[in-house]
Amino acid sequence: QKMKLGGIFRLLAYAELLFVGIVLGDVPSLERDALVTLYNSTNGPDWTYNDNWLNGDPCSENWYGVECDSEVQHIEILSLGSNQLTGTIPSEIGQLSALSELSMPGNALNGGIPSEIGQLSELLYLYLNGNYQNGGLGGTIPSEFGQLSKLIEFDCYNCKLVGTIPTELGQMVSLYELQVDSNLLSGQLPSELGLLSALNYLKIHNNEFTGKIASELGQLSKLLELKLMFNQLSGTIPSELGNLTSLDIFGLHSNRLTGTIPSELGHLSAVTSFAVHTNQLTGTIPLELDQLSALEQLYLQTNELSGQVPDWICNVSIYDLTDNLFSCPLPSCCSAAENGLCEPCYSSVPAPAPAPGPVPIPVPVSLSPSPSPSPSPSPSPSPSPSPSPSPSPSPSPSPSPSP
Repeated sequence: QKMKLGGIFRLLAYAELLFVGIVLGDVPSLERDALVTLYNSTNGPDWTYNDNWLNGDPCSENWYGVECDSEVQHIEILSLGSNQLTGTIPSEIGQLSALSELSMPGNALNGGIPSEIGQLSELLYLYLNGNYQNGGLGGTIPSEFGQLSKLIEFDCYNCKLVGTIPTELGQMVSLYELQVDSNLLSGQLPSELGLLSALNYLKIHNNEFTGKIASELGQLSKLLELKLMFNQLSGTIPSELGNLTSLDIFGLHSNRLTGTIPSELGHLSAVTSFAVHTNQLTGTIPLELDQLSALEQLYLQTNELSGQVPDWICNVSIYDLTDNLFSCPLPSCCSAAENGLCEPCYSSVPAPAPAPGPVPIPVPVSLSPSPSPSPSPSPSPSPSPSPSPSPSPSPSPSPSPSP
């Protein structure tokens, strides 16, 4: 009987080991193979940290930057930021089916972004930013990224991306942050971006986008930062942007925008920084902007704005309204007597610059009485210009609008 009990105990122990082996077994070979391919294609031996890579199982051997789900033994996080990766991201990265975070910023990756990343249906965070060296991470944003319905953050700024923003990105319904600034992206902003109802941060500045700002961006009710500056956007500022009542930063400066500042922007009650400078905006400062009770920074300089500068400007901590066509007098806080940040001003709006053509020779107008000409029997031809000084009093220049 003791022998039978011993056999039962041994059988139970074996079953336990078998169970543990199933639960805590190696990761699937496809996932390990994907990591090995990544190691080889990004010069793994020269990484700053490559502890335990290629030794046994990635999870049980604790490969540097690899984190696993202990229950199902899948690779869950791959974090290799600032680790001196060079070369290309292999398409096999799409085999990491349970991956929730792919983080490889601050390296020297080149080539394109594999479209196979769009197969990672569990992906929540994708960080590829700062790969601008060694040719940089270029190519286009794969349209397959529209399949990443769980993705929360997509950061690929300061790289070498080209092409347009795919319309399919409007399907990324969980997206909280889209940051692809400081690339070489171009074309028009797709109206489908207005479908990203969870978006808090839209940072696509410092690219080469053209065309009009999509009015659909006004549907992004949770948006906190709108950064479209340093592009080549044209047309008017959509009045629908006044619906972004949660917005903190409104950055549209350094584009080619025309028309007036919409009065609806006075509804941006949470905005602290309002920057539309260095455009071609006309008209007056809307009275409704006085309702921006949280405003701390206002930048309207280098436009063609006119009319009176309202006194409430003096309540803003930081502002710049220089190089416009404002009327005199200016509020005392920003006149030439103080900081000059609303100068110049004009007693009348200067006439538009003449069309290009021959430069006319200015005729000075004297403000002093000139002696009557001596009578002569017949009109004499106009004398030729002479370098010698005229005996009559020196004429004064024509009066111009006072700045």
